[in-house]
Amino acid sequence: MPIFFWNDNLKVKNRFIDSDHRHLVELLNVVYDAMNQGKGPDVLDSVLEDLVQYTQAHFKREEDAMQRMQYEGYAAHKEEHDKLTAKVLEMQKRFLAGEVKLTVDLLQFLFDWLFDHIIKIDTQLAQAIKEAKLDVK
Repeated sequence: MPIFFWNDNLKVKNRFIDSDHRHLVELLNVVYDAMNQGKGPDVLDSVLEDLVQYTQAHFKREEDAMQRMQYEGYAAHKEEHDKLTAKVLEMQKRFLAGEVKLTVDLLQFLFDWLFDHIIKIDTQLAQAIKEAKLDVK
């Protein structure tokens, strides 16, 4: 059973960004399901790695689009991406070292960050992409 649900409030009305965000929400739910089912660290490690890799790929696609259109807010937007990436990689490292366990609180933090980022930052980016008539895939 998913803990997070994709809904219209999360849409920025850009096909590639919305598709990526929807997939990120799905990955968060996969991590949650694995935790709920008591799956071992090896399974959680694999699922968490998928989440990390997909997040990094999504950020790169957004950053490439911003650079192509010389987006005014690029530096601040990239800084947000870099902060989250560093935090997630640190959490993953600590999880693999057995220092921390994945918890609902961690997933809630990730979902809250994603929701906040979508509403406050990616909505502006999607509008800029639309105005620039940039074809982003």
